[in-house]
Amino acid sequence: MEIRSYQVLSLTAGASLHFSGGRLSVPLGEVVDLLAQDDRLQEVRADIVRPGDFIRIVHVLDIFEARTREGGGAYPGFDGAPWGAGQGIVKRFTDMGIMIAAEMPKDKGGLRVTREAVVDMGGTGAAYSPFSRLFHLVLTGQPAQNVSNAEFDDALRRGAIKVSEYLARAIGDAAPDEAEYIPGAGAGGGNGLPRIAYILQTQSQGPLLQTFFYGETMDGFMPTVIQPAELFGGAVVSGNHSHMTVPTYVHLNNPVLRGLVRRHGKDLTLCPVILTEGHAKTSWQKERRARHVVNLLRLLSADGAVLTQEGGGMSMIDQFMMCRLCEEAGIKTAVISFEMCGEDGKDFPLLDVVPDADAIVSVGNRDELVDLPPVERVLGGDYVRDGRKLRDTAQANAAQRLRLSTVYGALNQAGAHNIRPFYY
Repeated sequence: MEIRSYQVLSLTAGASLHFSGGRLSVPLGEVVDLLAQDDRLQEVRADIVRPGDFIRIVHVLDIFEARTREGGGAYPGFDGAPWGAGQGIVKRFTDMGIMIAAEMPKDKGGLRVTREAVVDMGGTGAAYSPFSRLFHLVLTGQPAQNVSNAEFDDALRRGAIKVSEYLARAIGDAAPDEAEYIPGAGAGGGNGLPRIAYILQTQSQGPLLQTFFYGETMDGFMPTVIQPAELFGGAVVSGNHSHMTVPTYVHLNNPVLRGLVRRHGKDLTLCPVILTEGHAKTSWQKERRARHVVNLLRLLSADGAVLTQEGGGMSMIDQFMMCRLCEEAGIKTAVISFEMCGEDGKDFPLLDVVPDADAIVSVGNRDELVDLPPVERVLGGDYVRDGRKLRDTAQANAAQRLRLSTVYGALNQAGAHNIRPFYY
C-alpha cells in the first residue's frame, strides 16, 4: 500500500471545498447537509477549531482522518466492501482530524456508557492532549426522537466517514508532501535479524464499548493475524467511548507499529500484527485467547513481541497473562500500560503483574488530578462530567479539576500521547 500525505497548514470555512498550498477551505453548510442525510440525526453542526484556540471540546467520542483510497473505501466495511485495507493508494490529510463530540440520549449509568472526554485546544490544558496540536472539524448533533444510543452512535460514525471522504476530494491530483510505501511483513524465515511482532489488544464489549474490524464488531473476537498495512489502511475503527480508548485516528497512525515498520529490515524483521480482543470475562476465556496468541507467535517464528492494550483493569490482566505465557515460550516481551496509583500516587499501580514482565513502559497514572483553566468557548455540550464521580457535573467553560484519564488521549496505551509525537 502507498500512503500519500498532504499537510494541512490552515483550516478555514469557505464558499467551496478547496485545497492548495496547505490551505484547506471547507463549506460548513455542505458538511452539515451530509450529516443531515441520516434521519437519525438532528440539530447537526460543524465547527472549525485550531491549535491555540481557547476552546474546550467536551463529550468527545472519536476522531477520524480525512482520507480516500483509490479503488475502494477508506474505511472498508463502512464505506465499501469489507476487504482490501492495506491495498492500493491512500490519499490523506495530515495535521487535522474530524472529531465527533456528542452526548448519548440514554447515558444513565452502568458499564456501557460514554465516559467523559475533554480536549482543551489552548491554554495550559492543551499540553495534556496530543489532539490539541491538530486542526479539527468538530461534528456535533442530537439524536432524533426515539433513537437509541447504538443507533445514534452509528449515525455519527457513518456521518464522520462520509465527511472524511468528502474532504479528501479536495486533494485531487495535487502532488503529495510525502509518499510512503508500507511493505508487507514476513510470516516466517528471516534474515538473521530478530523477528518482532506487535500484539494489538482492543476493547469490545457491546454498544459504546466496542471496536470494529472491517465494519463488524470485535465482540468475542479470537486472535487474528493481519498485515500492518491493513491497520494503516482503515480495517480497524473505534466505537469505544471508555476512559482508556484508542481513537480511530490512532489506529490509522499507530505509533508503536509505525516505529516497528521504520526499523523493518534494519535492526529487526517485522512479523504480521496479531489483533485480539481484551477484557475476557472469565479466567478460562483469558487463557484461551492468550495461548492462541502464543500459538500464532510460534507460527510466525517470532523472537519477541510488543504488547499494547485498550481498556481498564480486566484488559490489563489479559495483557499480563499474554506476557507471562509468551515469556514461558521463550518469546521476549515489552508491555505498554497505564498505572492506577490513586489521586495521591500511593496505590499499587498495576492490577496484575508477573515476574516475567521485566520491560514495562508506563504512559502515566490515570488517577492523577490535573487543573484546566476557564475557556472562552465550548463545543459538544454545556457541562463536564467529573471522571471521578460520573454523575457530578460542572459548567463546561469553568475551571476544571479532573482525572488525567478524562483528557482525551492523555494516557493512550498505543503510544499516542504527548510524551512523543504520534502522527506521521
